[in-house]
Amino acid sequence: MHRGERRAKRPNVVWSVFVFLAVSALAGALTAGLALPFAGLAGVTTSAAHDSVQYLPQDLQTAPLAQKLALTFKDRKDQRAYKIGMENRSDLKEDDRIEKTVFVKAPRAAKYGDVVKVIDAIKGAGASPVGLQVDDLP
Repeated sequence: MHRGERRAKRPNVVWSVFVFLAVSALAGALTAGLALPFAGLAGVTTSAAHDSVQYLPQDLQTAPLAQKLALTFKDRKDQRAYKIGMENRSDLKEDDRIEKTVFVKAPRAAKYGDVVKVIDAIKGAGASPVGLQVDDLP
């Protein structure tokens, strides 16, 4: 370095890390704010499905459950309730972009065959994916 030349200032590492963390926090907050309505919608549907399955009769008629889910999915399509991240995906059919996730929570006392019937009815209504919630894992 010759006399009279100035060195280029290097950015302060601490300041760079601080700016990075601030921008990350802001992006996370915005993403969470956008995702919250969809999470609420999924919770309402899960609650409705739980209420339908909670008091199953002995003969286990699954048709009302399948009908209710099919109507729920139709309402979602009419309201354009898409899966998170699928709002602007024009390369997929609209039906593939609609949120149709369903979780099944079966009590331990439920018969295996009854749970399978419920899952089959849910899949028949168009749900995808279908998850099984298990409590009290060892």
